[in-house]
Amino acid sequence: MCTSGFPALYTRILTLQHLNSIEYYGYLLLYNVAYMFDDLMILTIGVVTLSQHRLQEKEGRWLKLMSGLVMVGLGGYLLIFT
Repeated sequence: MCTSGFPALYTRILTLQHLNSIEYYGYLLLYNVAYMFDDLMILTIGVVTLSQHRLQEKEGRWLKLMSGLVMVGLGGYLLIFT
């Protein structure tokens, strides 16, 4: 919902307000900053956490296994539902 519904609703409301170009794009910029804030926080936490701990060989293998399973799962989903 947040990747399609909210942006569509937000831009529709902006369109209905009949704003001038500067106001319209200002509100779009404000929305993008707010929308990306949580992603930036998660990325920052991940970078700080992973930079403090070096992965051991066993942990790296588990990470590769989990990543591979996620990719296979997404591929299977795409094959079945598209």
